[in-house]
Amino acid sequence: MSGLAMHLAVADRMIGLAGDKIKNIPLFFSGSVVPDAIQFKPNFEREEKLRTHFWYDLDGEPSPFTKPENIKRFNERVAAFLTLYYRTGAPDADLYTGFVTHNMTDVQEHIHIHKMYEKIPHDPNMPYKDFFSAVMKDIGACDRRVTADYTFGCDLNSTLDVWDYEIKGYVGKEDITAAKRELLDVRLKKNDENKPTVYFHWEDALNFIDNTARNIVSMLSNGTELPKIL
Repeated sequence: MSGLAMHLAVADRMIGLAGDKIKNIPLFFSGSVVPDAIQFKPNFEREEKLRTHFWYDLDGEPSPFTKPENIKRFNERVAAFLTLYYRTGAPDADLYTGFVTHNMTDVQEHIHIHKMYEKIPHDPNMPYKDFFSAVMKDIGACDRRVTADYTFGCDLNSTLDVWDYEIKGYVGKEDITAAKRELLDVRLKKNDENKPTVYFHWEDALNFIDNTARNIVSMLSNGTELPKIL
């Protein structure tokens, strides 16, 4: 799944596309890292992350999203989450928009990798699982470039500095705070050297950020598969 820096880049691009539909930018940015914050919970178990990402009970390795029926079930879970938590005009509305943005970005990434496997040259004997792992390694390298080379429209150090909230039933305040401290104190200050990539390069990352932001804004705006919240 996309690294936290790339998740923030998608959220940043969405702000530019959605205009004033996203009103509380700090809360939206913070929400966009919340599903991964569950990893900071004491005695964390992988099944908990599957739940915060709406992936529980979806079969398929290395990704469940090569199957259209799993994409459909995922979208149904996004819709159910928004119906339960999101209220137009509520002070915490953008927190939930950010939360689903994170999860939708991960699914878009998995769909993109599968399309890459079908289109770009690679060893014909290479199993999809191995190709997927290789692309994820490339994405990790690109994620480390984001904080150094991507132009954010917002000051992440100030917009992420929002602490006192939780998403009941999913992630607690302490875990969210720990995740954001990791971002602010470590990841957003770490500028690794550019590492070589094989299939997914920096230009691909920039295109992915833009296309994913556009796709998510469209899906949250047209009211077809998901509630219209943008």
